[in-house]
Order: sequence, then C-alpha cells, then structure tokens
Amino acid sequence: MGPREAPEDLAVDYRQKYRDHVAREFCTFNEVNTGLGENVPLSSRYAKLMVVMKTQSRTEREREVLGLRQRHKEVTRDGANPAVTVETLFQPDEREQIPQVVVLVGAAGMGKTITARKIMLDWARGDLYAQFEYAFYISCGDINLSEQEDTLSLGDLMSGCCPDRQAPLGDILARPQKLLFIVDGFDELRFSVDQPTCKLCSSAEEKKPVGIILRSLLEKTLLSESSLLITTRPTALQSLGQRLKTACFAEIQGFSEAEREEYFHKFFMDEEAARRAISFVQRNDALFTMCFVPIMCWTVCTVLERELGEGNDPSQPSTTITELYVSYLSRLLKCGKEDVKQDLKKFLPRLCCLAADGVWKQETLFEEKEIKERGLNHPVLRSLFLNESVLREDSECVSVYSFIHLSFQEFLAALFYALGDEDTREHLETPEKRIELLLGNYTECKTRLVLVVRFLFGLLKKEPKKKLEEITGCEASPQLEEGLLTWARISQGGASSSNREIYDLKVFHCLFESQEETFVSGALEHFTGILLSDVGLTQFDQRVLSFCVKHWKGLDSLHLIGCFLTREDHDNKVIPGHPERSGLQPPQAEQSQPSLLSLPLQAVGNPRSQLKTLRLWQCQLTSTSCRDLATALSTSGSLRELDLQERQVGDAGVHLLCEGLKHPACRLERLRLWQCELTSAGCEDLATLLSTSQSLRDLDVGCNKLGDAGVQLLCEGLKHPTCRLEIVGLWWCRISSAGCGDLATVLSTSRSLRELDVGANELGDAGVQLLCEGLKHPTCRLEIMGLRYCQLTSAGCRDLAAALSTSPSLRELDLGDNDFGDPGLQLLCEGLKQPTCRLEIMGLQRCRITSAGCGDLATVLSTNQSLRELDLGDNDVGDTGVRPLCEGLKHPSCRLERLRLWWSHLTSVCCGDLAAALSTNQSLRELNLGGNNLGDAGVRLLCEGLKHPTCRLETLRLQCCRITSASCGDLAEALSTNQSLRELNINTEDLGAPGVQLLREGLKSSTWQLETMRLIRSGLNEGAQQKLDLKEEKPK
Repeated sequence: MGPREAPEDLAVDYRQKYRDHVAREFCTFNEVNTGLGENVPLSSRYAKLMVVMKTQSRTEREREVLGLRQRHKEVTRDGANPAVTVETLFQPDEREQIPQVVVLVGAAGMGKTITARKIMLDWARGDLYAQFEYAFYISCGDINLSEQEDTLSLGDLMSGCCPDRQAPLGDILARPQKLLFIVDGFDELRFSVDQPTCKLCSSAEEKKPVGIILRSLLEKTLLSESSLLITTRPTALQSLGQRLKTACFAEIQGFSEAEREEYFHKFFMDEEAARRAISFVQRNDALFTMCFVPIMCWTVCTVLERELGEGNDPSQPSTTITELYVSYLSRLLKCGKEDVKQDLKKFLPRLCCLAADGVWKQETLFEEKEIKERGLNHPVLRSLFLNESVLREDSECVSVYSFIHLSFQEFLAALFYALGDEDTREHLETPEKRIELLLGNYTECKTRLVLVVRFLFGLLKKEPKKKLEEITGCEASPQLEEGLLTWARISQGGASSSNREIYDLKVFHCLFESQEETFVSGALEHFTGILLSDVGLTQFDQRVLSFCVKHWKGLDSLHLIGCFLTREDHDNKVIPGHPERSGLQPPQAEQSQPSLLSLPLQAVGNPRSQLKTLRLWQCQLTSTSCRDLATALSTSGSLRELDLQERQVGDAGVHLLCEGLKHPACRLERLRLWQCELTSAGCEDLATLLSTSQSLRDLDVGCNKLGDAGVQLLCEGLKHPTCRLEIVGLWWCRISSAGCGDLATVLSTSRSLRELDVGANELGDAGVQLLCEGLKHPTCRLEIMGLRYCQLTSAGCRDLAAALSTSPSLRELDLGDNDFGDPGLQLLCEGLKQPTCRLEIMGLQRCRITSAGCGDLATVLSTNQSLRELDLGDNDVGDTGVRPLCEGLKHPSCRLERLRLWWSHLTSVCCGDLAAALSTNQSLRELNLGGNNLGDAGVRLLCEGLKHPTCRLETLRLQCCRITSASCGDLAEALSTNQSLRELNINTEDLGAPGVQLLREGLKSSTWQLETMRLIRSGLNEGAQQKLDLKEEKPK
C-alpha cells in the first residue's frame, strides 16, 4: 500500500466499518412493552407503507387523530396525491430537481420511526441511497435527554453515531454533498429551535446548544450541501416549515390492505396463526379499517398472539373489539411495577374522565396544565397511556398529550361511564355526566359517539367485564345494563311511536358487541322488523345480523332495499347491488361466494322469530337463489308475504319458487314479483300454482313483460274452481285489448277475486268495454278496479258508466291519468247518479277535467249516497270549479268524507266557498289543498270555516300553498277553537322561524285538539319531515 493511497483506502475501510456498525445497530429495535434488553428483528415488523407527496399548506394539529380514518379512505379511493416510495424520495422531481430536504409527515403510530430505522438499515446494507457515503441518525427523543444549555458541535453529534471516537471527521466533512442526516421525531423536541439568526453556526466544529445546531442544519447555514430527511407529526409541521427554505413534503398514509396482511404474516411467522388472526380482523370492518395505522396493527397482533398462545381461537364470532381493547389494557398494565398498580385505581377514573371530556369537546390534544390539574402527572402511568409531544407557538414550547389513538380514547371514555365512579364523574366539565344523557345525544352526535356506545355494550359481556374489574380494581356501574337496555329499546322509536322496525345497522353492532343472549332478546322484544336500505353488508355485518336474528323472538318482517355484499380486496372493489349505480359489474357468482340470501333464509328458518314478511328489493338475487327460497317456503309455517323486486329472477327463478309454493306446508298468502323479468313462459308455472295453492290470496306481477299470452295462461289458473286468489296486480305488463277478453271471463266466473289492477297497459276503449262486460255480470265479485294510464277516452266512459250502475260489488275505481276530460266525466256522472251505484272511492287525478265538469260532480255529491272519497288532484278545476263542488258539499244528503284538490289551480278566491262548506258539511273529514296558491288571504278565509262550531274536518293539508308567518296567528286562533282537527300539514320554508315557533307553542296548548302537525321542509338531508306529537309536546 503506497503512502498516497493509504488515506483513501483508510477512508473506504472506515466507511465500510461504519456501515457494518449501523447494520448491527439498526437490524433490531426495542419494541414498545417488550422486556428490558429484549430486541425484535426489524424485518419481523416492517411492512411497506403508503407514502404520498403533499404540499406544506396544511396546519392540521389534530388531524393525526381526528379524521384520520376518513383521510386514509380518501387517499386510497381517489389517489388525489401521487404515490411515491421511500426509494424515490431523493430522486429528481418533474422539474428534474433533486430535493435536499425531505420531510416525512405521519400521525402518531403511523410508522415514522420504524421507516427511518429501515432506511438506515437498507443504506448500511447497500440497498438504498448509494449516492450517500454516510447517513447519520439523530433521534430527537434521545436529544431530549440532554439539557438545552449543553454545548456540543455537529461533529460531536456525528461522532456519537460512529463505532468509536476515531472517526475521520475531516474526510467525512470534506464531501458534504455525500452526507445524509435523518432527524427522527422533530415533534418530540422538548425545547425550542427558535434562535436568533445571528446565533446560528456555520462550522461543524463550532460548539453550540443543541437547538442551535439543529436549526443551523435545517436552515442550511451548516453543511448547506448535505441532505436532510426529517420525520414529524403534523402537529409540528408549521413550526418546522418556518425553519426550511425549500423542502419536499411526503406523508405516510399507513398500510394498504395488502400490507396489513403482510404485517400479520411477518409478526406471527406461522402461516396458520397469521391466517386466523387476519380472519378475525377482516370480519370486523371497523377494526380492519383502523389497522391501516401500524401501531393499531401491532396492538391487535400483540393481543391476538397472547390469545393464540393460550389456546383461544380469536376467529370465533364471540371475540369482540371490546375484548381486544380490554386485553390490550391488561397487557399494557403488566409493564408497570406492582406498586404502580396500587395507584391505578385512582389514576384510571381520572384518565377516563379526560378521555370522555375530550370526546364531547372533540379534543385529542391536552395541555400539561390540564394533565396536572386532573392528577394525571404520574411518572409511569402517564407514559403508558399518553403520548407526549411538543407544540411550538410564539417561540415557546408547550407540552401536549394525546392518547395512542382516537379509538383508545373512545374506549377509555366508555370506561368513564361504565366504571361507576360518581365522584370522578363530577369532574367532567360538560353536562353529560350520566349515561342516559350520553345515549340521548347519540343520534345527534353519532359520528363521534358510535364507538363509545359500542364499547359500552361490549362491557356488558361477562368475560371482559370481569377481567376489567380484576386489572383495574374498579367495579362496573350497576346502572349500565339498565341504561343500555332502555336506549336500545327507544333508539329507533320502538317504545314511543308506531315505528317498530330497526333501520340502523349500528344498533345491531352494539347488541352483538354485548354477546349476552338474554340482554339481546330483551332489547329486541319491542321491535318487530328490520328495514335496511342501500347498505353494503360485509361478512361481519352478516354475522352480526345473524346473531341478533337468532335471539329475536318477535321478528315479524325483514325488508332489504338495494343492499349488497361488499368484498374488501387489495383493489378496494365492491360487489354492488346496483351495477349501474357504481359503474362496476358484479363478478360471476361462485359456489363458495357468500350470499346475501343467508340472512333471510336464517330468519325464515328460525322457529323463534316466526317471520311473516320477507321483502328483497334490488339486492342482486339470481334465479339460482330462488332454489334456496323455495326450500324455505316449503318448510316455513309462518311466512305469509314474499316480496321480490329482482331483475335476475326471471322465468327460471319463478319456476323454482313455484315448486316451494305448491308444497302443502307452505302458508304464503301474498306473492309480489315486481320487475322480475318475467315473460309468458313463467305464467304457466304461476297458473298451476293458482290452481293448487290453498293459501295464496294476493299475486302482484307488475312491471313484467307478460303480454296477452301470459295473461291468458294466468287466467286459466284464475278460472280454476280451487283458486282462492283475491287480489291480482298486472300494472304495466304489456297487455292490450286482446287480453281483456280472458280477464272479463275471470271476472264473471271467479268467486274469490276482489281486486284487479291493470293500470299502465294499453287497453284502450275496446279493452275497457270487454272488462265492463265482466263487471256487469251478476256473479262478478270484484270490489276494486285500477285503470290508470290505460288510454281511455270518453267512449270508454260510457261503458264504465253502465258498469257503475249495474255492478253489485264495485266499491273503488281509479281512472287517473286518462285524458277523457269533461265529456268523459259527464258520462261517468250519469252512472254515479244511479241509485244502484255502490261506488265509494273514485280516482280522477290528471284526467283533463276543468271547471266545466264540476257541475256534474256537484250533482253526484248531492245525490249519491255511497261515494266517500273523491280525488280530483292535478286537474284544472280552478276557483270557478270549486264553487259548484262546494254547493254539492253543502247539500244535506252529501256523504263525502275525503276530497283531494291538490295542484288544482286554486287561489284565495275559492277559500270563502270552501270555508262555507266546512261550516256546513257534517261528513267531510279530510281536505287536501296542497300545491295551490292560496296565500295568507286564503288561509284566513279557511280559518273562518275551521272556527265554526259545526266543522267536522279532521285532516287539512296545506303544503306548498305559499303561506307565510302572517297567517300563523289566524291558524293558531282557529286551532285553539276547533274541536275536530287532528292533523295539519304545512310548509315551513315560507313561515319563517317566528311562524313555526308560534304553531309549535300552540301545539303544546291544552286548548288545541290537534294531535299531529307535519312541518314539511324540502332540501333537508335529515328530518325533511318533522313530526310533532301532542303527547310529547303538551305539558304534563
């Protein structure tokens, strides 16, 4: 070795020596809660993290906890920021500029430190950043151990990273562009780096306080050509940004779904154990979502490792999130000393009080002063439960504390209400000190309270409750179970209104979390049904629902609308219920693929529930699903109604269903196959069913392309002597006049048929003529006929008039949306005036009727003794048409009870006539004037009629009538004297707050007989229709 080569070779040798030293130092690390001296291989914990480029415009100090989960979903969904990798952080950007300073931002527990250590390890092994000869790791947490006044040079800091004190600093510093400094945990600094510019140093040998050395590095007055990689939480990002002239910002977004699984496999190092642990996490959507945070992944794995080690199987449905957190709490406390546990009984309730107060105030960062005031400044316990960080404001450092994760804060908040320490609860600064108030606010504050409430239910389970009492020394509140049971019963209005259906999936998750069968049965006994709309159900959701259905004795109905199965894979794909709604086509069904039908089948087959009604609308069922349904129909003795609205059912599915329906054990009474892609081919099976089934009473096959051929087949079944069908729905089935002959034959022969709806078919006058022949037959028993949108003209009305005067059974006729106008109405009135007419309900909405036709109707009102309901909505009746109608209403022989004049071009001019009718008519109970320009003047006139002592009106609808607060006084006065009105519908948009308040106050008055006031307000997402109940509002 020549003398000139010796220094260079020595430098190369030392660089390799340094790399070897770094590799040894960083190949393992001391994991949280491991024993003293226990190190974990870095490779067994590190999994690739998602990193995206970001700008420096955000100053979200609390975003690391609040909104973290939603932020992660946004990034993974739309990819708004470009994804990068650790390997590309120091590569040229789009402007071909190589960054010198990279700031790696991440929330607490997001993996910043382990990423920084992995970078050091990969660099030392030659796998990363080959452009740097030296990489130095500076831990801000370690720097905190030194005093701010201690002076040292950058060279001293660098030497401290070396294997010995013989580091060739001169050679190292000679090429600053080849140096990388990794400053880890900038937010952890306990002292300020804000120093006057004049104090900054420019030499690596100059000794200064550590804060000045760090700021000199950041502001590039020291080793300006070197590169920096800085990790920090978002809370310190603003302070850091003020120190940097130029920097590239990247944000750690946590684990993708694939990397979550990779982490589990690395942690357990056993394929079967990892598989079982992953299965547990994946079946719980909330838990799986939270596991994008590395520290949460570690928490879950740590607890499950112990469960598996003790021979427990966490993949069993009985394992809950609450049990997981209780186990984690137990493991956390085992890190403390025995004397620490003695302090825990006082410390924990105070800590839970802090957590609850923070949840209510939506606070996740707590100042040191508050920690001391609450008695939480315990040297050991505080560090176990709270993360400490530093905020820098106005050149000052402020220590703040936060829980390890928002979900852990929510867990401790639940403990606050569950542990029953009334003395500690008094320290809560918000009024929500009692569990009843917490649960009462759940609906309004659902977003931030959902996990708190779920944890409370989880603490009802005996095992975690017992374990919690053992490890904390605190007993659970005796009022907890009673309070949760009461809330579960009234959360959907079950105990205080006519609503008996549960429509919120979160309620089922709460009940499942308890795992207490007796409690769940007691909570559900006040409800009779499930109604879920447009809900994506995970496999875990199905398990939750299955558990509740199993223990639900009074389950009467199950209604799923637009529900679909979700399958979370590495591409975040969804199996939708509506392909057109999401733009994704569902994959071909596989034998092993879970079915949405599993829950309904369980409900039908559960002897405890006695399910009577099953409705599945747009839930992506197929014809093959009908085989399982058919089996259930053949065995269920309770199911009375099956309602399917599924395009994929088709003729093949109907064929399978009919096999089950024909079974002697089937007791189904109503079958609805709306929009199921049926054709005439499927009608043959239905016809056979009609002639066989002794229970079926109602068949609705609307919105199917049956055609005349299909109707002909159905009629064969309807004419069979053993057919018991009473109601047939054939709305929009592509029927023409040719099919009406078969239907007429049915009308004249069937002894059971009571209702027939053939609306939205092109029957025309010819078809109606044939139907009327059947109606006039003396053996016809039909009571209700629907003929809307059937292209009738006045010619067809002549035949209908004859049928009205002849039919002994017809009670209701709906002719809406036919353009027969006044001439057709005149002919109909001839039939209505006949003393033999028995019609009670007539629908004439949107029939081109004008004021000219109202004179004939007035005569009908004064002569017909059977007509009880008349709908003239959306016709050009006008004020001049109302006048003769009111004359008919005032006639002593008028028996009309319901009159609908919605959107009939009325103004205040006609309200005087209506008021006179209200004060005279003794039969009218409901008047619908919605959608008319009555205004305040019209309402004042109506109020005169309402105030009349002989007024018998019970329901008045005035929505969209351009009423303002000016008429609220008149309404209030009328309602205070009227003794009959029970329901009032009115818009709030024009009333204004004073008008609404006046009506609401009146509703509480003891002089008002009004029971229901619906204040309809369009444009609201929630509570679009507010219902005020007299029983609730009236003072006791």
